[in-house]
Amino acid sequence: MAKDFVSPAGVLASWHAVANFAVGQQPLQSDAAIIQRLSLSRGGSSRAAMLLAPELEDGADLFIDFHPAITDGPDFEHVDFSTFTGIAFWARAGGTATYPFIVAIKDDQLSGGNEEFFTGELLTVPWFSALGAIGPGWTRYEIRFNQFARGLEGNSGHTPHANAIRSIHFIASPHVPFELWIDDLVLTCASPCPG
Repeated sequence: MAKDFVSPAGVLASWHAVANFAVGQQPLQSDAAIIQRLSLSRGGSSRAAMLLAPELEDGADLFIDFHPAITDGPDFEHVDFSTFTGIAFWARAGGTATYPFIVAIKDDQLSGGNEEFFTGELLTVPWFSALGAIGPGWTRYEIRFNQFARGLEGNSGHTPHANAIRSIHFIASPHVPFELWIDDLVLTCASPCPG
């Protein structure tokens, strides 16, 4: 079962794109990256986000940031997705090659200073992530929250706090100019999703 990620009551979400650098993340400007919502990017698509990026040392990060609709509460920086089991989405890369593809989650366990995925890996304060591959054909990915491991080394025993999710990140680092598409991101449930 799946539920549109923007539907849970009281949750606001917004897409962003940043370049990953050893000194931290830098926003990608309109001449370097474009985030678009497209209605016909894939047969059956209802919405999509696309990132165009130049060659970057650590690639780029297309991410969706969550926060409660009520912005004056103590939990402004994260939302509760504990009634859901994980996420599902469609994705593809432009061109003809296949690249490593990282899906990562930031939750309340990561400090505010840990702003870039690869810096976190180097400083032994890694994000929760799942590693796969992405190529030119549309592929559907489904990842349960308990499948995200702490860092690319897969530190088991630690999983993200589903009741305190800050953001979901889609990271590609092919060391060439690239295009990344994410389509129909949803939250998944073991049984019918809550209203």
